[in-house]
Amino acid sequence: MTIQRRPLRIFLQATPRTRSNLLIQLLSTHPSIAEHQYPFSNAYHFGPERQFSRDIDVGETGDMEDFSGETYKHAFGKFNDLLQKIESEQKIALIKEHIFYMMHAEKTYECLGQAVSSSRTKPTVDDAPSTNLTFLPDNFLLTFTPVFIIRHPARAFPSSLRAHSRSTGGNVFDTDFPANATFKFSRILLDWYTARSPSKLPVVIDGDKLVDDTKRQMKRLCERLGIDEERIRYNWDSKEDHGYGKVWDAYYEEIQNSTGVVRTKETMGAPVLEEEMKKWEKEWDEGVAIKLKEFVESAMDDYEYLLKQSI
Repeated sequence: MTIQRRPLRIFLQATPRTRSNLLIQLLSTHPSIAEHQYPFSNAYHFGPERQFSRDIDVGETGDMEDFSGETYKHAFGKFNDLLQKIESEQKIALIKEHIFYMMHAEKTYECLGQAVSSSRTKPTVDDAPSTNLTFLPDNFLLTFTPVFIIRHPARAFPSSLRAHSRSTGGNVFDTDFPANATFKFSRILLDWYTARSPSKLPVVIDGDKLVDDTKRQMKRLCERLGIDEERIRYNWDSKEDHGYGKVWDAYYEEIQNSTGVVRTKETMGAPVLEEEMKKWEKEWDEGVAIKLKEFVESAMDDYEYLLKQSI
């Protein structure tokens, strides 16, 4: 009897500004990998069931199509079609999505203890059972090898604020910002996967280590995934003229303009919160610095829990 092995599918379930763009850039240089990012982003931000509380001008995304009709069910259908296409070409699917893009806003607020109610429509993509944090069916999520990525909150969260402000005009006090400044979703999903598939544990990447010791981190990751690290390239051509507008630039400009891993003094060593606060006060003001400090301190328990399980 021949047992057909399920093809490797990699799902980076990310938190913003954790070096996830760098990780995708590195993995996507492998000739066997086909990557696709943000299958639900357009539905989350622009569609009739959008969960984002602010209305974004679609024109700000640059020369791209109008996504105002994108439902989650339609996005899920396209996601499945894409997986089938990638696998029909004998490639490994590498998907990246922010976790809260796959959650009902009400669930997001509930998890974070926000006293906020949402008038947004609850997304439905499939009738199959979903006991996980997202609206995706359990049987679908379990077809993937899950990868989570973390970064010290004192680095990730101010970076999120810069991108959030630049892309949508938002600020640290927005209803939506706390979802960008937590590792709670990653921890909950990691525990969910571990309980259901203990023989196939999720992979946790430390984004700070990915920058500091790139090759060693990639070797460890590739070993866990069962792919050949020697086929990863650590340099690439820049893509400065993408023409996707300010929303894209806010999140992708650094990686798009780079030709390899960028290391600076600011990326080395653990940040000292008091010193970081002084920088935040100078960049924004005291009120913003205090709020960022609250987010950092609140996230440390989840961050350290995940850090202990990182490769």
